[in-house]
Formats: sequence, structure tokens, C-alpha cells
Amino acid sequence: MLNRVQNSFGVNSSTVWLCAVFATAASISGCGEAEVALAPVTGFVTEGGKPMSNAIVEFFPETGRTSVGQTSGEGEFTMRYGDEEGVIIGRCKVQITPGISVPDVEEGSDQVAPPMKGPPEVIMVSNSIVVKSDDTNVFSFDLDDVRKPKKKK
Repeated sequence: MLNRVQNSFGVNSSTVWLCAVFATAASISGCGEAEVALAPVTGFVTEGGKPMSNAIVEFFPETGRTSVGQTSGEGEFTMRYGDEEGVIIGRCKVQITPGISVPDVEEGSDQVAPPMKGPPEVIMVSNSIVVKSDDTNVFSFDLDDVRKPKKKK
């Protein structure tokens, strides 16, 4: 007959050993975030055909985390998913927040930027975008085309 030794909490040593085996197996199998399939996404944001600098571009997939990019002075963006480049493959909604222009300040000046007149404009692109698994994910958005017309008062 097998002798079972209980600790001061009344737990068998075999139970403790079994829990240790499962904990080790779980840590080895990687119970962290699951790998996601990403594809590279680049593009351009313009307004009236002119490049829009410092705009924030966000791709919201149907499941998973958002990818974010910021436009350069030429209006070009590259999407990032955390530390990696890309967007989760599949259908995404897109949101663009145009950059807030900051006045030029001379070096050493104590001039500060003027207060904002309100919250920044956020533009939801009305059509979903499909990110494909190949390298052809280049999207262009002209803010004049994607803005919803404002309602008249």
C-alpha cells in the first residue's frame, strides 16, 4: 500500500507534485497572447489632394488589438501592431485623426502653443477595409472624400 504524506495544510504530497507538473506544462506551452496573423499596411492621407502630416491612422480589426500609424510630412503612414509592423488580416474599420498644427517656435523661446479650441476632429471611414495576407495593402484616404457632411442647423 502507498503511504501518502500530508503537509500541515492537509494536502497530499502527490497532489502538490501533480500541481507542479501542470503549472510547468502550462508555462512551457505559452499561455500568453496567441500569435496573430499580420500583414504589412502602408498608405497616404491627403486633404484636397495635398499631403496631411501628423495625422493618426487607426485600423480596428473585427477581433484583436488596434494597429496605429502616423503620417509623415508627405502624408505617408506605416501601420504598427505594438512593436511589430502590420495589421491583423481581415476586415477593419479605419479612423483618422488629423494632426493638430503647432506654431513654429524659435529655439530658446518661451512661447507656448495656443490652447486648443476644442477636441480634435475624429473621422471614421465609412467603408470597411480588407487587409489581405499579401503585400498589396496600400490604402489612400483623402479627408475631403471621407468626411461626413455636417448637418445644417
